[in-house]
Amino acid sequence: MIRDDWKTATGASLGLRAAVHLLTFTAVPDQPGFGDLVTILDLPWDGEIVRMGQVTDWAAVVDFAAAADVPDRDRRMIAMAAGYAGGPPVDLEAAVGFAGDPAAAQRVIEAFAIATGHGDRWELTERPAPSA
Repeated sequence: MIRDDWKTATGASLGLRAAVHLLTFTAVPDQPGFGDLVTILDLPWDGEIVRMGQVTDWAAVVDFAAAADVPDRDRRMIAMAAGYAGGPPVDLEAAVGFAGDPAAAQRVIEAFAIATGHGDRWELTERPAPSA
């Protein structure tokens, strides 16, 4: 069973919630060796024990992504995720690179809303690009 209320139950910070939102959009977690960067926790929850994973060293995730066979877009998203999680600061100019990638841009905007505490207030809907 996949729980989607983990953010509240674990007490994750808004920045960490935004970071995980970006991480899950990338192919990085699917790469061999990524599991070595995840700590497994057994969390008591509603009378049950729920097993979950937690990234604690986001700088290591940035280094891992840099060496992984993933698109550059994923590396930039991981860098932004690490910044949200309290890792190495990121120049937000990197977000400009997502201008031609509506799906990635949407994820970045959603992460910003999450990090500011408003992730549950808006739903973004893509419209067709304006014709030239």
